[in-house]
Amino acid sequence: MRLTLAVLFVGIAGVCGASASELPKGWRLPSDAELSDAWRHGEARNAVAKGDFNGDGAPDVACLAVRTDGMQQGLLAFVSDSSETGRWHVLDRFELSGSVFMGLDLVRPGKVEVCAPDGCDGPKTSLVIWHDAFRYYRPESAASIYVFASTGEFERHWESD
Repeated sequence: MRLTLAVLFVGIAGVCGASASELPKGWRLPSDAELSDAWRHGEARNAVAKGDFNGDGAPDVACLAVRTDGMQQGLLAFVSDSSETGRWHVLDRFELSGSVFMGLDLVRPGKVEVCAPDGCDGPKTSLVIWHDAFRYYRPESAASIYVFASTGEFERHWESD
């Protein structure tokens, strides 16, 4: 497991830092052409967020991915666990139309303002983030924060719609 995570974070085969064989079956990393939007920056090109999402001290990663048939883009997250095998979570997917248009940023522990459970039209509510999380967004559009919960699953909190 530790070797797999080391390979995952060295970035030997792409923007997510994982090789295609390490992603869940049916998924691949985006190509350079699929991540060519002008707003993207940095080595990860807003397509990866690395942190400790579950607070166990081991590295975790969220990345944008594309179905191997080229029909969908998605959001995947690898989270380490006590069994030392870890688990991939497929958190979102929708039709791919040329380029991968979503982005990712790491969110450090602290307090953030998110939409109330009944929608983003009213006042915001404060969300305390205890471990690293990540923002999933479309530039100049919707944004949400994924937080790993004690249930072993991610919770999605909207910042805007």
